[in-house]
Amino acid sequence: MKRMTTAVLCAVIGAAALAACATDDGPSTSSDSAASGNPEPVAGPPSPEAGQQEILLHDLEAIDPRLVADEGRAVDDAGWVCLDVRQGAVEDEVRHDAARRFDVTNDQADLVVRSIKTTFCGGG
Repeated sequence: MKRMTTAVLCAVIGAAALAACATDDGPSTSSDSAASGNPEPVAGPPSPEAGQQEILLHDLEAIDPRLVADEGRAVDDAGWVCLDVRQGAVEDEVRHDAARRFDVTNDQADLVVRSIKTTFCGGG
């Protein structure tokens, strides 16, 4: 009898857990978003891991030391440029965004984008 009670209790707890997960209180899944016609929310720009960040900041400093005066901002700006890359923006748009965010020339922006791609964003 004890075994039967434990099995029933586990089944009830499992059903309650599934029901709690299926409520509308949580974020929608991608299939829910697609079915409702709502676009999926963007989680924000990607960020480099610690080792990648160190390389990125070193690269940016080599381009222009003032680019790393505020390291947090440099990493944030790099993340937004990476997001442009990952969303398929054309090369000129990515360069323009990098030039604007980092306040650099187009030639320097090319170097910034190259560093972002090779350190953490892919697309080398």
